[in-house]
Amino acid sequence: MKKKILLFLFLSTLFISCGSEIKNNSNPELINNGCKTEVMQQSVNTKFIYEVYNDTVGQYLDKYGHEISVGLISINDDDIEELIIIPERDVENEGAYIFTIIDNEAVPVIAPDEQSFGGNGGFTYYDKKNCFMHSFEIMGDEDVTSTECYYSINNKTGEAIMLDEFTTTCEFETERYSYYHNGESVTEDDYTGLYQHYISLDGEQTITYDDLTIIKDINEFNISNMREFKGDDSKTVETNHNQITQDNLESTLAAIEGTYIFKESDGTEGWLQINKNEDGSYDLNDSVAADGTGIYANSSNIERADDNRLFIKYPKTVYDDGDAVFEFYIWQIQDDEIQVYYSPNSFDDTNYLYTATVEELSK
Repeated sequence: MKKKILLFLFLSTLFISCGSEIKNNSNPELINNGCKTEVMQQSVNTKFIYEVYNDTVGQYLDKYGHEISVGLISINDDDIEELIIIPERDVENEGAYIFTIIDNEAVPVIAPDEQSFGGNGGFTYYDKKNCFMHSFEIMGDEDVTSTECYYSINNKTGEAIMLDEFTTTCEFETERYSYYHNGESVTEDDYTGLYQHYISLDGEQTITYDDLTIIKDINEFNISNMREFKGDDSKTVETNHNQITQDNLESTLAAIEGTYIFKESDGTEGWLQINKNEDGSYDLNDSVAADGTGIYANSSNIERADDNRLFIKYPKTVYDDGDAVFEFYIWQIQDDEIQVYYSPNSFDDTNYLYTATVEELSK
């Protein structure tokens, strides 16, 4: 019996996976040579895409009524990142929900019989190869069937297109295995040869719930401030600015100098301004400073700059003896807007305040 268990665990690891209608691989929209598909070029407005994805995240927060895990990934090799949502780490076989942008709308990537992909809070895809996987097992009284399906995204419709389905069945009593490819019986050698294509495909990434950004409140979240998942490494979402660092801080402030507008909590319009002084420093102010809750700072209060973010340690109150009460702001510079985050305690627990959109640049 021990031998059977070990053999079953080996096959479960090697050949896991899904169940939906298999599309004909002769589909002219697909090029099945590494799971690539024809890339349909769309006009990309990054700010608009993030707004659409933010709405989608809000809908899922409302649907589940608890925290969810959210991230951006690049399944195919176009300019539009896919949104991935994993509802909860302990939801059995819930998998991941995938969204892309088609005709300026967030479209769910689904197959005829599959709404989510992966299973047990994890999701496997091949970075920029337009290939991702779904797997499942069926345990019977006499055997176990393991199925693994590979999909690509149809860039015209957002539909998940089945590329290949691999299935193995192991009989407990005889320890005999049967092999199937796209529903047809094949030899073990043929099965292994066909499956090798996916084993050798590079860029494989497996995402779990804890790899992404866990959020509870849409009001404290803005997807454009997220990092794109890249396995063990991550990077900020690219902007039209160079990456802001301490070395290029002065040139960055010069580039973004101007007036930005935003909506205050009561619905009235507010402003954020970056103005250069005669001594070369910059004032960093917003309109809520007038009621004592905002910032009226100087560029000398920028404690550090990295990853397109300015970390501002603002002396809210300065006493005669030189002691001060500090507040902490993070300004995320993103294309033609600035997202503002605030905490009275530290940079580590800032909450989202508002997004200010450029009204007029000084240069």
